[in-house]
Amino acid sequence: MPDGTTHAWLKATGSGTIDPSDDQIARLAGAFANEQRVGLMRSLEAGHSTFTALKAETEMTAGRLQHHLKELALAGFLRTTRQRNHYEMSTVGRALLQIMLCIGTWPPDLANGEAILAPEQV
Repeated sequence: MPDGTTHAWLKATGSGTIDPSDDQIARLAGAFANEQRVGLMRSLEAGHSTFTALKAETEMTAGRLQHHLKELALAGFLRTTRQRNHYEMSTVGRALLQIMLCIGTWPPDLANGEAILAPEQV
């Protein structure tokens, strides 16, 4: 991966592409499908931050913050820096945040999951 991290769930195909399992894709989406985790990712968008600063900014309890940071780290979206209790987004996390921000700007019919085409047009 560009940021030097590797993930056991990624498997290379013969063509050199990466092919995560359907289960892993669902887990990754689930890790990001939480309002508090999205808020943490937005907080980290500008750079690294400490546990204490994130706790103050998000007003989460220490336990809840630790839980969400762990979920994001397990998904590969953030990592700790060399300084203890400092967190930053991974390259994967930055890319996914940008994708999600773009999806958030979709027209209402797309964002709400309404059909673009009538069933007979599919």
